[in-house]
Amino acid sequence: MKALSKKVLIWLSLIVGLSPLSAAESDASIAVVVNAASPLSDISILQLKALYEGSLVEIGRGQQLTLGEFSALSERFYSRVLEKSLLKVRKLWIKNVLSGSSAVPPKQVAQVDDVIEFLQKTPSAICFLEYNQVPDDVKVLRINGLYPTAPGYPLR
Repeated sequence: MKALSKKVLIWLSLIVGLSPLSAAESDASIAVVVNAASPLSDISILQLKALYEGSLVEIGRGQQLTLGEFSALSERFYSRVLEKSLLKVRKLWIKNVLSGSSAVPPKQVAQVDDVIEFLQKTPSAICFLEYNQVPDDVKVLRINGLYPTAPGYPLR
């Protein structure tokens, strides 16, 4: 009976779009990641917000970034960084595109392996993953000087 109940819960969570992860995994820090060769090592939460709102297209010494969006974390990321729902972010990007902004909407990526491939093939890429999913061959950025494991990290 317990096995059946667990299967039913997983099935229901998939239907309504929830991840069947444990509470500990779903509360993992969100890591902002870039190509391993990127000169970036730190970004402020305000710069991150401006990038993902489309009001900032370059960072550092004029490096234009290519935004990625890991679909499984989009709602949580946007809620924490932009303080907006996913729907409001989508509307914001439609407005940006229609107004002729030079900002390019984030490339939506559905699987962790696809995020890693996107980062490896795109030197200017920036994206986000749960910290416990980050492989060694991509670079994790500090946010406001803090790594995802540090107390006070803003994307927990």
